[in-house]
Amino acid sequence: MASGQDGAALREAIRAALSRLRAEARSKLPETGTFAPLRVQAPAASQGEGAIEFTIGAAIADGKTADWERKRFLEVKTLSPSGKSESSSWVFFGRGPELLEALQSEEALLEKVLAAIQEGRQHLLRHELP
Repeated sequence: MASGQDGAALREAIRAALSRLRAEARSKLPETGTFAPLRVQAPAASQGEGAIEFTIGAAIADGKTADWERKRFLEVKTLSPSGKSESSSWVFFGRGPELLEALQSEEALLEKVLAAIQEGRQHLLRHELP
């Protein structure tokens, strides 16, 4: 993971992307049902790294109960520098109001996101397509 100036640039890029995502979620996140995913991208913070994409979506499951109509996820996708490979993980799963609250808790969410990015980059180093 980036350190020093690159680490600070990455943190700022993530904060800016999460701020944009928080604003979109406040106005576009329905309480129930499906919706078009909300996506925001943070550019690569330094040479040799790929962009980071954030997605809020509706969790969908077969045989779902009424409670599943309210479930949401926040995915962090780490892209390779070439854009040919990606690694993703969910850093949140729960109801919409809980997601909005998590987006407000910037520092706690930032640490989860940074851990997901580090894990994604390590995965890409092992498995990136040429």
